[in-house]
Amino acid sequence: MKPENTPIPALLLVVCVLLIGGCDLFNAAVQPDFLEKIDAEIAWANAEKLTVAIAFPSVWGASNPQQGTITPARDIRKDYEFRVEFSPSPDVGFLRWIALEGIVDIQNMSKDEIEQKALSQSEVSIIEEMGSTGMNLAKVTINVSMQITLVEAVGNMLIAHNKRK
Repeated sequence: MKPENTPIPALLLVVCVLLIGGCDLFNAAVQPDFLEKIDAEIAWANAEKLTVAIAFPSVWGASNPQQGTITPARDIRKDYEFRVEFSPSPDVGFLRWIALEGIVDIQNMSKDEIEQKALSQSEVSIIEEMGSTGMNLAKVTINVSMQITLVEAVGNMLIAHNKRK
């Protein structure tokens, strides 16, 4: 008597075809830089998470992300670039961003105190340019293991209690 519907030989044939040809099909579809991308993702995952704040008087303008501590909402990591945009108020001119060590309240700091706390370009790299939306764009990379406050400086003012001349 001949057995009806014996799927085992058909399944074995399909498995053999997949094992022999499947590897070549998979390898051909893999991007050449696949392993580099995996290494980059692993490096990002292992990079130290940082605490970062943005501080300036709100009358000076608006930033994206907004003022205050922007982490952990933004996942900022040591040695990896992140972006901050600033749109100054019409009567205020944008000067530059300054990075300070620690999460600081600039309201009660003098210009000298801010300049003394300012980190060097090798500690915090800030590259500024005009963004596509017309906002001032800062590309920031923190290269040190510490909390950072980014302070927006306009005109001759570095701190909130200075009056514009």
